[in-house]
Amino acid sequence: MFESQPVDHLRKVSLFAGVPDQILKHIAGNLQEVKVRKDETIIEKGEAGETFFLIARGSMTVHNGDLFLASLIEGDYFGEYTLIDSYERSASVTANQETILLALTKDDFDHLTQQYPEVREALLKELIARLRNLHYTQHELNTSNQENLQQKQEIEGMNQELIALNDEKTQLMRILAHDLRNLLTSSISIGTSVKDELESLSPELHPYMGRQVQTLWRMSEMIDKLLVNKSVTIDKVNLDCTKFNLADLLNDVCQDFKEMADKKKIPLVTKFQPYTVELDKSFTRQIFENLIGNAIKFSPAGRKVVVKLGDKKGHLAAEVIDQGPGLSQQALKPLLQETAGTEEEELVAADASGLSLAIVKKYVTAMEGKVTCTSKPGKGAHFTVSFPNFEKIATEFSFRKLINR
Repeated sequence: MFESQPVDHLRKVSLFAGVPDQILKHIAGNLQEVKVRKDETIIEKGEAGETFFLIARGSMTVHNGDLFLASLIEGDYFGEYTLIDSYERSASVTANQETILLALTKDDFDHLTQQYPEVREALLKELIARLRNLHYTQHELNTSNQENLQQKQEIEGMNQELIALNDEKTQLMRILAHDLRNLLTSSISIGTSVKDELESLSPELHPYMGRQVQTLWRMSEMIDKLLVNKSVTIDKVNLDCTKFNLADLLNDVCQDFKEMADKKKIPLVTKFQPYTVELDKSFTRQIFENLIGNAIKFSPAGRKVVVKLGDKKGHLAAEVIDQGPGLSQQALKPLLQETAGTEEEELVAADASGLSLAIVKKYVTAMEGKVTCTSKPGKGAHFTVSFPNFEKIATEFSFRKLINR
């Protein structure tokens, strides 16, 4: 027989709270010791219930198949409902280790309650109290669910407001794009007329006005892409890829910034090998206008800026190297992130040129390229933009050096 007195275990069971020791001894006398091996299932879900069990030593797991429901240890009990109603078991119970149970059958319990009605009364009080607790818990869960539902509705309302605000912002951007386009169209018309007049009146100024008109056209195209098509604010960038000579594009960009470089007495050194690429020409120009423009803008007077294009380990690499103040790790963060930031993060990260490094990375990545930068504060910056698909043009090696006069 189990060394501890069964009545000592019964005193710890809430089901028998208030039952005198004399009656507990009669109940204990009807308890049967059951030894259960580790991993043995003493109750199977769905089987008819006829026995109440009290854990005297060991532990059990209540489960529904592989779904864990509860752990029971010494002093816990299970199967108490079967003492009132022989209904099928609602879950299975399996031993975690060698376990000793004290069992009381429904027949023995019914016999005891005929002799001691207060035992059934005590059991019913305990079960009723448990039902009240379950009812209270259910009420708390219902209240919590109502609060969660209300919060969900509030969040959905806020989302709708955000959608409406975003739509309003988009509409305002479209209006702005339309107005800016009208102004640019007028400027392009005037500039074209002036350019045509200068061709005969002042031939030396004619090329400069031609470049000015080209710049206005590019501004118009940029507005279409950035504002009308929202290419920057959505995850998917809308590309319009064509084949072109990347060396010619880089040379044009450098020529556009030559006057700025001359004013700061910055030698703009270019070293290009001609390659054909199939990229979005407008986005590609914006990338290098941003990188080259910033290199000149932030470099001290008299320092050198180098722009190179060539095959580098199987990738076409365009490099922009300056001797300026360099960039901190925080400033380079947009290039280091695996994914693009939100629109707000990109706006915060935007530099003085109006085009952020986050957007540069988005454009390059959309065209299956890669952009990197090595830089230390005070040591300048070295940007490399590389693309995997390119074709060398069969012409002589091209080397240009633009020097201030």
